[in-house]
Amino acid sequence: GVQLNEIDTSDFDNEEKLQSLLTQRYDFLGETYDHRKKTMCSTRKTIEKLAATWASRSSWTYRQMVCHFGVLMYGSSTLRIDMSHRFASLRLLSSVVKRLQAAPGLWDAPLSDPLSPMVVAELTSWTECLSENAAVPIPTYETSECTRVISVDASGWGFAALYVDLLTGHTQIHQERWSAASGLRGIGSVLTEPAGVKRAIYRFVQPDSEGAVLIQTDHEPLAQTNPRGYSKTWSYNEVHQAMRHFKARFEMQHIAGSSHPMDSPSRGEPLTQDSQASLADKAKALIVTTTVVASRKTFGAPLAGARYSGISSAVGKSPPNVNT
Repeated sequence: GVQLNEIDTSDFDNEEKLQSLLTQRYDFLGETYDHRKKTMCSTRKTIEKLAATWASRSSWTYRQMVCHFGVLMYGSSTLRIDMSHRFASLRLLSSVVKRLQAAPGLWDAPLSDPLSPMVVAELTSWTECLSENAAVPIPTYETSECTRVISVDASGWGFAALYVDLLTGHTQIHQERWSAASGLRGIGSVLTEPAGVKRAIYRFVQPDSEGAVLIQTDHEPLAQTNPRGYSKTWSYNEVHQAMRHFKARFEMQHIAGSSHPMDSPSRGEPLTQDSQASLADKAKALIVTTTVVASRKTFGAPLAGARYSGISSAVGKSPPNVNT
């Protein structure tokens, strides 16, 4: 492809030459763009670097391992490869980064411990997936409006969720105590909040329904991971993986627990018809914005031709058991 650094930037002032450029295939910042096919993929140099770092894994230093992760994560962003189920690998990277922050002199030292079989299996699969370098559509960053809101909260008692259709005004409410078999009774928010969000999505959103859905949660760490679509926390990753079974796009809004309309119901407070209407009004009043980006490189509904390793084009398939 054409390298952008080989092009005279003065051409950008010439409309005709600029339009000609936009019909070419060129490389830019590790990505190859083909404006004739309207697709993008990783550059050949990126894939070659990935192969080289992977081939030297038996003698990795900390720097080389982090470099390999960097190429994997950047390439996955380009190719829309799901990272949310690479849990063991992400946890390893997190622990290594903390170790290097505490001891910067280790960067060029060999790894002190061998990679676990689970990490090796994940990194092998991840590297092979990225090496295929299957082109994906160039994303568009148009915006759309969330027309549905799910306000959900959870506790060691159970969870409660309120669904509001902003176009029709239709509301539904669900309150459920955790079953003994769920293992969630009396458990902390890192497990119960994601479980509540996951079950609320499956209850109120049809897999083939399109548009954008706003989810209100008081669990800020989960909301913060939504833009990138993965986390080193397993329970958060389960939510991101579940979202990929839907054509709808999901935006998350963090609101304080003291203001959350479903805070008391999630702790077992009985619901009435009057309280349902009041809670719906409260949820709508808390909406800051309903604007959501329609297409993201690392998160969103599966695109034609895009490969989400392990969950490829999951739309239309039966969702997994929501009780797990």
